[in-house]
Amino acid sequence: MQSCPRGGGRLRSCNVAAIHEDGTCTIYAPYDMDRDDFVLKTDAYGYHSMNLIDYLVGNTDRHWGNWGLLVDNNTNKLTKLHPLMDFNKSFLAYDTLDGARCLTCSTMKSQRTTAIEAVQAIGLNQIAEVKKEWFEIRLG
Repeated sequence: MQSCPRGGGRLRSCNVAAIHEDGTCTIYAPYDMDRDDFVLKTDAYGYHSMNLIDYLVGNTDRHWGNWGLLVDNNTNKLTKLHPLMDFNKSFLAYDTLDGARCLTCSTMKSQRTTAIEAVQAIGLNQIAEVKKEWFEIRLG
């Protein structure tokens, strides 16, 4: 265990992230790589999926401290981002269809723009055609 550089707590660390006792995580990229590039190289699908889901459910609080990481216990290496993590700020009403500002983008983008980019990057795993009648109101 090492002393936590922020807040004075204790942490378990690996070469890419620090998992704090309070459950939060800090992502550290290798010195020669940008954090955003590192996450995209490690798990682009997970990153894009989370941004898409955040926009769809109105989660306005996805910042770099709100990501879960799955680590191989044998190698202590990051395997991928946790597929679902920290949705306590979900289902809030947006002021506009653009949603909130995406907090994990290195440039200023809306959540909507980020979600559209996510669909372009990974596509949608649609398992069945969406049928119009599913959304029609049936009166008895």
